[in-house]
Amino acid sequence: MINLYFAGPIVAIIATTQMAVAEEGFYYGVTLGFASTESQNDLNEFEGRHGEMPVGTSGRAAILSGSMGYGFSLQNGSTIAIEGNLDWMPGSRMSYDSGEGSCICISPVWCEVDGIVRIREVYSKPLSNGYDILSMAGIAAVTGPAEDGLGTYVSTTSTGYTLGVGSQKDYDFGTVRFEITYDKFDNPSPSVYSKTLEVVSLRSTYMF
Repeated sequence: MINLYFAGPIVAIIATTQMAVAEEGFYYGVTLGFASTESQNDLNEFEGRHGEMPVGTSGRAAILSGSMGYGFSLQNGSTIAIEGNLDWMPGSRMSYDSGEGSCICISPVWCEVDGIVRIREVYSKPLSNGYDILSMAGIAAVTGPAEDGLGTYVSTTSTGYTLGVGSQKDYDFGTVRFEITYDKFDNPSPSVYSKTLEVVSLRSTYMF
């Protein structure tokens, strides 16, 4: 079953697409960026049985991403697109405040992020000097190793939502976009323990 927080972006995509007229087409993009990751788990229920245990991890990683979208022109001069991204995040291993790696200590959180997939709506409104301001919203999925049971680390997936803001400008060689993206995941599978994952990324994309 799709979570309720998926309904907003999906409804917005359907509603705004109905406003589109004429000029439409595919575009592609390549992204380089930097991400900050954080995973949390409420371990209050374990206090007293296992002593003090770390409840969160964090890390940083580079981003290499590919995008594909289909854009529409709107009657008010703005544009809207349905866009998919696939992020690869090498070196995304997280650690505790103590510096220990997240796949070493016993704490049911995410260890690292292998990849993120997003399906989102991108709304673009023109400003002065050829710049457009952007807003993004949609759904996302993540995969990577996480602890699922004491000392057991397994490949884990989770779904959630994605939000973003940014700007872009057209040049003779293509379009350059800069954006900040926030992703939140809180329903992992498999899941002996509940855990959340948040990813904040700064992204630079060349589109053609």
